[in-house]
Amino acid sequence: MYYPSYQHRFQTVCNRLVITLGLSSSSFPASSVASRGANGLRPTTEELLNECPRFRILVIGQSGVGKSTLINRAFGIEQASAEFFEPGKADIEKELISQENDRFVLHDSKGFEPADGVNCDDVKLFIENRKKRELVKDQLHAVWLCFRIPITDHGDRLLEDGAETFLKEDTSVLQNIPTIVVFTKYDKLLTYMAMQRKTDLDAAAQEYLREHCIQPIQNFAKDAKLSYVAVSSNPRLAQRRNQLIELTYEKVTETFGSQLGTPSPVSVVTLMAQRTLPHLKIEGSITVGKQRYWRTLASNPNFPGYTIQECLRVIHTDIISVWNFKDPRGHLDGEPFRELMVNLVGTIDEPATGSARLARSDTHNTLAESAARIVPLLPIILPFAAGLVLAQWAYETYERMNNVHQRFMAYIVDLIHVLEILFTLTANHGGEELKRRAIKLAFKAYHDSEMRRNAHAQIKGLDYEIPGSDAVLDMIVSLVRMSPTDDVDLTTAIKNIPKEELELDEEWHTHVDDAMANLRDIIALRRSALQLTPPGHPKRFSFLVQLSNSLQEVFTKDGTLADLNEIIAFRRAASECTAPTPSDRCELLLNLADSLREKYQKLGSDSDLGEAIKYACACLGALPFRQRSLVQELPHQLHGFEGERVMFTSAHGAGY
Repeated sequence: MYYPSYQHRFQTVCNRLVITLGLSSSSFPASSVASRGANGLRPTTEELLNECPRFRILVIGQSGVGKSTLINRAFGIEQASAEFFEPGKADIEKELISQENDRFVLHDSKGFEPADGVNCDDVKLFIENRKKRELVKDQLHAVWLCFRIPITDHGDRLLEDGAETFLKEDTSVLQNIPTIVVFTKYDKLLTYMAMQRKTDLDAAAQEYLREHCIQPIQNFAKDAKLSYVAVSSNPRLAQRRNQLIELTYEKVTETFGSQLGTPSPVSVVTLMAQRTLPHLKIEGSITVGKQRYWRTLASNPNFPGYTIQECLRVIHTDIISVWNFKDPRGHLDGEPFRELMVNLVGTIDEPATGSARLARSDTHNTLAESAARIVPLLPIILPFAAGLVLAQWAYETYERMNNVHQRFMAYIVDLIHVLEILFTLTANHGGEELKRRAIKLAFKAYHDSEMRRNAHAQIKGLDYEIPGSDAVLDMIVSLVRMSPTDDVDLTTAIKNIPKEELELDEEWHTHVDDAMANLRDIIALRRSALQLTPPGHPKRFSFLVQLSNSLQEVFTKDGTLADLNEIIAFRRAASECTAPTPSDRCELLLNLADSLREKYQKLGSDSDLGEAIKYACACLGALPFRQRSLVQELPHQLHGFEGERVMFTSAHGAGY
């Protein structure tokens, strides 16, 4: 098989270690083979890609029908070269492989130009020859027949003579090849329907399609098994392009799944190639995982003698291979990101904070808030310094680790959700190279989310030893499918992040990380100290205040709602303890009031504002009368509540 050179392309520190990965001239990216080696564990995707490394598609359509834009959007490349789509220049035998996404290979036909019987013969011969290929990687996996939607009142024709001839005489050649008729320029049809004063534009357009597009083709093609979808390059009609991707995957799975078994390498590489639908990436991750390694988590027949790190490497490689980001520098496959994920999994051992579980929309708002705050041109502060030594548990052997299934479950769920957020951030940015800043943004958003805490809590609570149960696998699939990007608020917030921010790059580690790492160490020590002081202990008040103040420092830098909820919880607990002095109690109550007011400003809950006012006013009662004049900051503190207090009491009465 001929593979064009990369000149033929679409135009379109503990010891911190910096790793630079070179680009291989191999037809497989580094991520597909990175985990194969001395440890003996092979990625499932490596075997699938050896059998079928690329999704092979033939796109047929005249110049100007919209093939270039369709390919760009479906496969996430920046700009398909116009020379490939000009009449008279298309060579159907030529394999067009994009350096921006080498998981698909395109064959282009210039369409059936008027009276062009030669091209009809070329298309038929090409398809017949590909059907005879022995190896599935050389066969044709799908065909898109593209036609511009005609406006009959304007004298447009759906089919030229050559297309009519092909549909009448040659569609039998398409048997056993997933073939989809793609009607383009759907937005123009909607505009026409609006000019006709139709009340339901979409319903009227669908009826028009049936009468003037689908039925004429069915009359010519007779018994040919064709599918139909209308698309548009208008971003507001992106759902129609999504339907094309869904339909293509469905038909490919039906055809090649029945021939080759499940999972079919053709189906998997189809999911890898598309860069439109994150939920298909999730399903691809599940399909690959269930074939081997995810099923071993409870019974561990393939893992004895291996360290957790070695086992996770192969699982990590499989997942990032399915997601198929344009990552030529190997950021997702490199050690710093892998170490971040291992340390993220380690948070499953953290005690529950007691913060309220957020509703789904609130969870996504929290994620979005994190993303929005990181937008300014400041380094992104990660909760763990990239390049730090792995958590000790990662060096344990598989069979010696207690509750080892929890670590694997958390790693799989956490990694897929981080990649899903990253996919949402970068999906509309063409074939641009993935930057570390975008990865850090997605990682931090997930780390700070209530969703991550809820997932870890469910994993820890799972009884996986139920006889005859695939509880571990079922839980993984369930948690993976609970996608944060299904929420409209999160999607909207992510879209509002300027494209320029994602184009910036920065080191995994910044000097700010050191200070944050030290602060988090202090917080961990103060959590331990608090656990040693039960209610009634004379030091409990001081330990609660110190812990909440340290968390306040983190919140000031990160601004995450989860930290704020913890601060409020610890300060409430301290308010129930005996303070050393009235001044200490007054300071605590003021800080608690400030935290509640900040939460009110974020979420708009009247109950938070009511509590804030209560605690602020109670501060005076905490001091003897003769000492109140000594609290110089009290008038200033209370002043900040005055406007809110007036609005709140006018709505709820003067009882506050």
